[in-house]
Amino acid sequence: MAYHRAILRDFLPPGMPIDEWDLSQPYVTGSAGNTPRSDALPPVPDPTLRQTLALWDYIYWVSTATVNSIVGNNLPYAAAVMDLFFEQGGRILVHSPITQPRDPEANLGNPAILMLPLSDLLVLPDTVRRLELASGAVITPINTPPGVTEPLPPLQSKRFFINELPYFSEGATIVSLYEADYQYLSRSGRRGSWPHPRTVASISIDARVALFGLPLVNELTGEPVLTGADGNPEAGRQAVMLLLRSLGFPER
Repeated sequence: MAYHRAILRDFLPPGMPIDEWDLSQPYVTGSAGNTPRSDALPPVPDPTLRQTLALWDYIYWVSTATVNSIVGNNLPYAAAVMDLFFEQGGRILVHSPITQPRDPEANLGNPAILMLPLSDLLVLPDTVRRLELASGAVITPINTPPGVTEPLPPLQSKRFFINELPYFSEGATIVSLYEADYQYLSRSGRRGSWPHPRTVASISIDARVALFGLPLVNELTGEPVLTGADGNPEAGRQAVMLLLRSLGFPER
């Protein structure tokens, strides 16, 4: 979180307050001992959570999981009552890896998926064991965020990614921003270039919601795990700041 706080402090006007809501602690419920959303969220979303979210103009959401379970993630619970937040002009940037649903059928209608600038999640075919984004793999900018003239910096991975998947970003309301050079490993041991989808970052064409689907920093060391294609360690921060500018976050 220190990494993301620093981005906001450097981008926002000096002295602008930043409210922080820690939703990392879940409660245990149900006979099976499931661990769904945080106990910091109200047990009934309407009207309390709907009115609470509408108190903010901008939300910078950081999570390790947002789309793979309606029951187990915080964002689906919040996204279902974000209508008032958006009606009042709210904008949100979500940092979260995109992963395969635990149960695709139970995940149908996930409010987080409906809110985010993606058209569908990737479910790997039975013939594919996993996707891999190797250390040094290229992450290529393919569009400029709406309302921004400066191009996004080319990036590269600095570690081996296997749990973070690309996603589908088709449709007239979605602008794909970055595509990553994924490889696949088949169950027979064969490797090859993964063709589609390859999107790892996107934004809605109305610049209300943006999604960055790869971690930017090592959670333990604080070191960047995405750098510029030229080795610039600040390139990931620069990319996020361009997304904040596109979303209309107040800028110093």
